[in-house]
Amino acid sequence: MDLRRAIAVVAVTGLGTVVSGIAAEAAEKPKLTASCSKAGFTGSVAVYGKSGPDGFGGTAPLALITKVQYKIKKPGGGRTERNDVFVHYRPDPHDPEVSYLLAKSGDKALADNKWHSLSREIDATRTQHPGIFVEFIFNTAGKDPRCTKLKHL
Repeated sequence: MDLRRAIAVVAVTGLGTVVSGIAAEAAEKPKLTASCSKAGFTGSVAVYGKSGPDGFGGTAPLALITKVQYKIKKPGGGRTERNDVFVHYRPDPHDPEVSYLLAKSGDKALADNKWHSLSREIDATRTQHPGIFVEFIFNTAGKDPRCTKLKHL
C-alpha cells in the first residue's frame, strides 16, 4: 500500500481500516496443504514456510518451515477430542523409505473445524521437490478410522 493511499484511507475511514488492510495484505499463505477424509471426518494440514537456497546452487521452495497447522471437521455425532495428526516430511515424495517426522499432535488433536498449530520437529528442508505425508486417526467409540494423504510441490 503506498503512503498516499494509506493517508487517504485514514482521512476517509479512520485508523482501524488501515490497520486491518495492512494485516490482510501481509497474510501468509501455506506452501503445502493436504486433506483426507474417512467415516465423515475430514482432516486438513497446512505447512507454511519460505523458499531459499538448496545448498546446491538451486532454490528450495520450502527451505525453512515456519508453521504447521491442522484442522479436523467431525461428523454430527463425532467426538471432538483425542484425535491424532502426524505430518512427515519427504525429501523425495516418491520414496517412502526416506521420511522425517515434521510434526505430531499426540492423542490430543481437536475436531472443532478450527486451525491449530503443531510443534515442529524440524524446520529446514533444502530439497527442490519436498513432499508431506499426513496421517489422521479420528477418535470414535469403535475402531478409529484413519486416512492418509501425500502432497508435494
